Amino acid sequence: MICDNETSVSSTLVEVQAIDEPGLAYKIASILAGLGLEIVCARIATEKSDALDVFYVTDADDLKLSEEMMESVERALTNKLTTVAAVRANSRPQAMAGREINEKSRGDYQATSAF
Repeated sequence: MICDNETSVSSTLVEVQAIDEPGLAYKIASILAGLGLEIVCARIATEKSDALDVFYVTDADDLKLSEEMMESVERALTNKLTTVAAVRANSRPQAMAGREINEKSRGDYQATSAF
């Protein structure tokens, strides 16, 4: 689980690598919304039993998240998703079946898909 304020100019990136299960993206989105965050865009990827869900979020004032709020997001996602064995906490996402996950691909996606 990673929160990143560097990748996007206008939003905070929340990246969750987890064991895939039905409704995982919905669970993550519900947790983020429950914290009062706005989801600007989302990128959901599944490869076999692994999910890599990336959400670009802002606070209620359309600003990037503060360090304190990023810690709250990480804590909420880890606490609520760990109970269903979904989150691999504190691990940097690995390449999924030969596909490289890197800053450039995230930036390219955000540049073409963000509002």
